[in-house]
Amino acid sequence: MSSHVPLPKKRHSKSKLFATVSSLSSRKKEHAKYIETHPFNHRLSVIVSKDKERDTRQLLEAHIHEYYRVSLKLTDLVDPSFIQGYVANKGLVALSLGMRIDVDDVFAIDGQSRLVMSLCKDTYQALGLAGQQAQFPLERGTRFIVTVDLLAIDPEKNNFRRIHSRLDAVFGGKEFEFAVGLYDRDTGKALTLDIPGASACKPQIEVSTVLGVDVPDLADLLAQETVARESLDDWCEQAQDVFEWIGLTVAGASPAICGGRSA
Repeated sequence: MSSHVPLPKKRHSKSKLFATVSSLSSRKKEHAKYIETHPFNHRLSVIVSKDKERDTRQLLEAHIHEYYRVSLKLTDLVDPSFIQGYVANKGLVALSLGMRIDVDDVFAIDGQSRLVMSLCKDTYQALGLAGQQAQFPLERGTRFIVTVDLLAIDPEKNNFRRIHSRLDAVFGGKEFEFAVGLYDRDTGKALTLDIPGASACKPQIEVSTVLGVDVPDLADLLAQETVARESLDDWCEQAQDVFEWIGLTVAGASPAICGGRSA
């Protein structure tokens, strides 16, 4: 598909579920673009048939790089020397650890050099920085997203002083533990993080097996580069079924979909 499609189709304006088909070898790298829009994700699930398990593990191990665990204050993240040394000239991504996205304040630096803060209502009001309500209001209270473009920070301007002072006023000298990855922007090669106290870690690969699963036939979904208007309803219905199947499979259930084949 050339663009992502909302599911279900009849709820274009309200749908939060989108489906897209993208090849890992595609120069457009559609999947990478969408991954970068979810800075708080911390886990990747890959579903393969049993006979592909070994090859998949070897492929992942060959491409997984070290990351670092390090404690930082939020004011450290907006410090001009930090931005110049790790964000502007290199590719740095970070995610705060030990927090729950539904009840805690969570912080990340995404792949576009932005500090993204997911805040509970009380913290957001105390912080006083412009933001927007999260797209997914939760039963435990509304959350707000505050985004700071780190590359746009100018230490000589009032905006920087305001951001720094508000972070200092609300969070003070409290340090948060972050998972940090540092990469070469051009090659994607992992770089060494030389922040004092940073400890290198290797991502863990966990393998689980679900037996007796009916696997949906993806031929029709994958064969269509674009979806004709007259067949879009059928495509969306099939894509939604596959999405539900993926969720059940990752959760360890044993979903069955008509027209599938047993794995």
